[in-house]
Amino acid sequence: MYGVPGFETSEDVEELAFDRIDEAQAITIASIGFNVEAFSAVRLDTERDDSFRLTTAHGDRVLKVAHPADEVSMVGLQLRALEFAAAADRTLPLQRLVRTMYGGPLHILPNGRVSWMFRWMPGTLLRDAPEGADQFDALGTTLGRLSKALRKFDAEETVRLSAWDLQNVPRLATLLAIFPSDAVAEAIGRFNARVDPRLSELPTQVIHNDFNPGNVLVDASDPRFVVGILDFGDLVYSLRVADLAVALCYQISPLRHTLANAQPMIAAFDRQVRLTDAEHAVLPDLVAARFAQRILINSWLAQNGSERDAQHDANVSALTALLNLEA
Repeated sequence: MYGVPGFETSEDVEELAFDRIDEAQAITIASIGFNVEAFSAVRLDTERDDSFRLTTAHGDRVLKVAHPADEVSMVGLQLRALEFAAAADRTLPLQRLVRTMYGGPLHILPNGRVSWMFRWMPGTLLRDAPEGADQFDALGTTLGRLSKALRKFDAEETVRLSAWDLQNVPRLATLLAIFPSDAVAEAIGRFNARVDPRLSELPTQVIHNDFNPGNVLVDASDPRFVVGILDFGDLVYSLRVADLAVALCYQISPLRHTLANAQPMIAAFDRQVRLTDAEHAVLPDLVAARFAQRILINSWLAQNGSERDAQHDANVSALTALLNLEA
C-alpha cells in the first residue's frame, strides 16, 4: 500500500500521481465498454480512482476507472461482495451495477486499467448533510444490516494484508518514529494491552471497512434516512466489530459527535448483529486505533506526494479527547 512500512506490495507505485482520465475519455469508455451513450461527464471528487457522473437518456450513471496499481482481481472481488450483499438483503441501499456490452461487470482499458459502472444514486453525502441530521439509529441499523448481509460471503482474496485493517494496527508502530505522537502511541499501546489478548474471542467476517460520511448517502426527508452505501474499496476479512468502530471514528471526526452520544448507533447495530461481551469491551479501543491508522497512514501519504489530510489536527485532538475520556 504505497510503500507503508510493513505493508509493501509488488503493486506499490513510487508516486501517487498518474495520468488522469478526462471527461471526453470517460464518455468514450462508457460507449465502447458499456454501450452507454453519455451526453456529458462531470468528474467526481474521489481519493484514488477516476470517477465521473454521466448524463444519459436513460438516467445518470457513474463511471469508475481504477488506479493503475489496483488489480483486476481485487476490483472484481469488491463487486462480487456488493452483489452478494444486495442479494442477501434486497432492500439494502446499495449501488447497482451496469454490465458491460458483453454482460460482465468489468471493462479493461488498453492500458490495463479496469473500469466499471453504476446507476446513479440520488442523495446527500452524510458529510454534507445539515448539522443535526445524523439519525444514529438509522446509521447503526443500516450498517448492521450490511454486516449481516456480508457474513456468509467467503472469498480467499479477502484475506490480505491491509494497513487499513484494524487487526494490523500494531504493525503501524514503526511509523511513530517518523511521525511521533503521544496520543497515537497511547492508542496503539491500549490496542496491544486490551485488544490483542482478546483477538481469538472476537468474531471475524468480511466487512465493508469504510462506513465514513463520504461513503453514506442520506435523505433527511426519507424515513430510512440512509439511502445509499458507497465504495467497497476497503473490503477486508477482519474483526466483525471493526466495521462499527470505523463508523464511530468518523462520527467523532469530522462530524464532531462523541462516543457517548453515539450510543444509539451502537445499540441499533447491536439489534441487527448481537455483539458479544468481548466486542463491547474492546470497541472504544478499536475506535482509538482507527484514529491512529488515519493519523499515521495519512501522514505517510502526505510525505510521499499526496495532499496532507485537512482533518489531521482535528483527528489528533479528537483522539486525545477520546483517550482522556476512556482513561
